[in-house]
Amino acid sequence: MQFDIDIQQHEQPLQEDIEYVSQQFRAYNDQQSGVFPSKELHFFAYDPDGQIIAGLAGSIFWGWLHVDTLWVAESYRNHGLGAALMDQAEAEAIAMDVHQAFLESTDFQAVGFYEKRGYQIFAQLENQPPGHICYYMKKIL
Repeated sequence: MQFDIDIQQHEQPLQEDIEYVSQQFRAYNDQQSGVFPSKELHFFAYDPDGQIIAGLAGSIFWGWLHVDTLWVAESYRNHGLGAALMDQAEAEAIAMDVHQAFLESTDFQAVGFYEKRGYQIFAQLENQPPGHICYYMKKIL
């Protein structure tokens, strides 16, 4: 069978196109694995002037919390902001009866911070990015 297909790359795709593909992907996955509660997570910390000084982005899916991004402005590091954001994300997961979390961190990021929080390395990818190591970490909540 031959198809007349047009594949295009978009620098700025329509949000509705992104959502459509994501919905189709999730529908297939739910059909194969069962439906699990899911939720996108976004937490932000602001200074008195309303500037974002820290943030966490992640999601809850398939019975896991995934922390995709955790960032704290350099001048606010080592004051508990990262821990507070992680606490909120983990509490949200537990409230949804999710008791497992995973994330990725490179050797120049926050591996030690996550280990202090109980995360354990279960895999690593050499040369990701080149000259560094990406660690895959998990925790039972």
